[in-house]
This record gives sequence, C-alpha cells and structure tokens, in this order.
Amino acid sequence: MASGNSAMQATRGGTTLGAIPLAPHIGAEVRADADTLLRGDAASEIRALLEERGVVELEWGVFSLELQNAGREPEELAAAHARSAPALRTAVVVREHAGHGAVGAFYRAIGRRFHERGEMLEDPATVEAALADAGLDASLCAQALADGATADRVAAEHRELQERTRSFGVPTIVLDGGEGPAIFGPVICEVPGGDEAEELWRHVSWLARYQNFAELKRERLAPPDLESVRQWREARRGGG
Repeated sequence: MASGNSAMQATRGGTTLGAIPLAPHIGAEVRADADTLLRGDAASEIRALLEERGVVELEWGVFSLELQNAGREPEELAAAHARSAPALRTAVVVREHAGHGAVGAFYRAIGRRFHERGEMLEDPATVEAALADAGLDASLCAQALADGATADRVAAEHRELQERTRSFGVPTIVLDGGEGPAIFGPVICEVPGGDEAEELWRHVSWLARYQNFAELKRERLAPPDLESVRQWREARRGGG
C-alpha cells in the first residue's frame, strides 16, 4: 500500500531470465510504507513489473514507521510518518473486500498521487481518489476511518512482523512465502525496465539467502525524480 505503514507479501514465483533459471519458488513478504520518500513509488513499480512477469505473487500486509519510531525521531519525521494512517487503514479494508491484488493496485495509485503529483497523503480525498484510480469503491476510505478496529489491525500486523523478523524499516522483504530470510531494501533511485527489474530481483533474492552476507551500502548517486522528494527538501530548507 502507500502509506505510513503499508505492507505486501510475495508468496511464489517461477520464471526464466534468458538462459538463467530462477529458483522454482521465489517468494517474498514485503512490508512497505508509502510515506518513505526516497523509495516508495519506485519500489511499487518494480513490484508491479515482477508481478506482471510472474516472477512473484504478492500478498499485502502493513508496517508502520509511525509505530516503529515512536518517541525516537524528530518531530518533523514523526508527523510525516503519522500522515500515512488513513491510507494504511484503508488498505486493510481493501484487502478484506477485494483481495491482495486490489491492495497492490491501490498502493500504486496512491503512490503516484503522493510521490509524482505531490498530493497530501493525510487527506482522505487523496485516498479516495487513489481508490477510484484503482477501480475500487472510494467509500472504502470513509468506512476504514469510521471503524477504530482498522487502526488496531494496522498496529497488530506491524507488531507481528517486527517481532517475527526484527524488521525496522521499509521496504522489508521476507523471502519464501514469509518463512525465509528478511531484508530491508533494495533502495534505488530510478525505476528499472522489465528485464533489469528481474535481474535486480534475482541478485537481491540470492544475496538475501546467502547466510554469510550481512550488509552492503554506498552513497546515493542521485535523488529520485519525485515531487514528494522535492516537497520534502523544500520544507526542510524552510520554504514549505
């Protein structure tokens, strides 16, 4: 989904990349927070490509950076993470009414509105418009926000993943139908094409399964070309 606590789960896949065979059961549980400014929409597009090509099938749950970092981050970040709540709670209702595929469509739609168009994530109107973009009933947002149990369900799903995998950020991917190793990432700058997306996934999933591997990191080569990022930087400079 596309909010301060969103999640997804890929459970199986099997395809061939040229002459390179993929393992017959590539699965991932992906927990993603749409308010993660430097990766959200790009990650969404990659997952869509992989799903379309049959490399993975996704099931969606939720992860809350607001809950994860409560009391441990600057006020401006806490406020940014909190504004994801309406979309996260809506995702729970979408999943219940229309299934995991509908959550994926909603996630992509709200990612475009927030990251590409700069619409306000905390505004129910943004969430309703994204539902309509995804071919869903816009009233699901009001239904989710009127039911306090949806906030409880977001919190419960977040705690379950955090306790089970020691997850701390988004996107978090748990391989092999949620039973394999968990990783945070990959963090990218631009959306790769179809073949490149498959190649990226093949290498990342292999590395995640390599038990001797711990960490690999480098400086960001370029900022994502997203309106949400531009607004964030402008606000930090005191212009917003």
